[in-house]
Amino acid sequence: MTGFAVRDPTGQLVHPYQWKKQSEYETTSETGGYFTSCIDNQFSRFAGKLVNMYLTTFRYDEWEQHSDELEQYDIVATNFTNGLGLVDHKVQIAKQYLSHSKSRAANDWELLISNNAYVLRWSLIQVVVVVATGCLQVFFVRKLFDTQAKPRGRI
Repeated sequence: MTGFAVRDPTGQLVHPYQWKKQSEYETTSETGGYFTSCIDNQFSRFAGKLVNMYLTTFRYDEWEQHSDELEQYDIVATNFTNGLGLVDHKVQIAKQYLSHSKSRAANDWELLISNNAYVLRWSLIQVVVVVATGCLQVFFVRKLFDTQAKPRGRI
């Protein structure tokens, strides 16, 4: 869950802040400009999140110009419909691939976090073992060369 909000180029809040899993916003703009989006993670600051953001723009004036050109060349409507059907089919395949890729990305992220924790844990254990072994060796080497004579009787 994350918070989403969008402001239009005039600074008006057009998509109010909402805390949810996914959010969509669609608009038509005559003038264009810079839209501002906010993705908020304030309630789980220390938790890792994978955020996918997809942005699509479409200009109707260019589409109309393109359709006027098609009418000028007298393209048969059935060919165009077949072409759109093929494009729609390819878009559906791309969406399936995208969905599969997103699920794999989440799995890969979890595997990455798991591997990092595993390597960190064993590295710390190895550091502790090496330091303890070094201290033990220093103790025994000092004891080996200890020159203090200890009295062994009354003399």
